[in-house]
Amino acid sequence: MGQLGRTQKSQAASEKKLKAYACELEQKLEARTRELAEALEQQTATADVLGIISSSPGELEPVFQAMLENATRLCEAKFGTLYLCEGDALRTIAMYGAPAAFAEAR
Repeated sequence: MGQLGRTQKSQAASEKKLKAYACELEQKLEARTRELAEALEQQTATADVLGIISSSPGELEPVFQAMLENATRLCEAKFGTLYLCEGDALRTIAMYGAPAAFAEAR
């Protein structure tokens, strides 16, 4: 009977280790899946901006707007503002999803 008890304890310990390993693998898989989704989202945003650049040569406003929209989405922000530094001053060149009061103040 003593041998049977040790075997059961050994089997229980092995099962515990396997469950821990499976949990660790699942967490790693979830992390890689998130990383892959983020990389795909960034590549899609880049493709969008490059498409706008090629379809509107010489026009910067649509390019800036697309860049800001994608950056706002990727950062999960509520809104975004893109400024251009001109000497000592900043000029708003694009806004996305900004509240009306904020937009008017700019």
